Amino acid sequence: FPVTIHWTIRGNYTISAEGNFVGKVKMISKGLQYDSYFNRERSSRENQIKAYKEEFSNINNLTIKKITHHNNSQDIEFIEDLELEAEAYAQNSNGKLLFVLNAFDQNSFVPNKSRVREFSFQITTGYTDESEIEVNLPEGFIIEAKPNGVKLDNEFGSYTIEFMQLENKKVLCKRKLIIKKGFYDKSKYENYRKFRETVAKSDNSKIVIAKI
Repeated sequence: FPVTIHWTIRGNYTISAEGNFVGKVKMISKGLQYDSYFNRERSSRENQIKAYKEEFSNINNLTIKKITHHNNSQDIEFIEDLELEAEAYAQNSNGKLLFVLNAFDQNSFVPNKSRVREFSFQITTGYTDESEIEVNLPEGFIIEAKPNGVKLDNEFGSYTIEFMQLENKKVLCKRKLIIKKGFYDKSKYENYRKFRETVAKSDNSKIVIAKI
């Protein structure tokens, strides 16, 4: 099951005491992924902004402040650097802030439920997604609840996400998702669906921070 697409994200963002979001993200596309994205630099700024708002639809009230593209056709690598802002990214309730840590690399795809599966199924494209996101918490807050990491490994691929508390009010979110292409028997469909369901749920894990 060869992996044919590679996508890497490196990002950081800061949450203010009011729950606002300011961040930077670097997205690196290689291989077949390059073919899907390098044309973005030729699009109008309006279309670029539209594409990024769709890509980061999980970030409410998103504003794209700056876009920089680096097209390295020799190495088949396309780099997208963005500067982003969003008001009220975190939900504010009685001095507590609740928000999703993994702001830049969420995968919400979950196959539909099937009561009686009649046919085998195919994963047409294999790929690897990797990300590392540093989150800066506001001064005067402490972590009240932090999500646990998840580690899965099966015939469809693997998934790991970690949430590590660092010094200086920082949390590091590290994630890697590998999907293997191939044909699978109909009896395995529900296991695949549950795998993707766990990925989607874990990608949406939230942290709660409270005023000291």
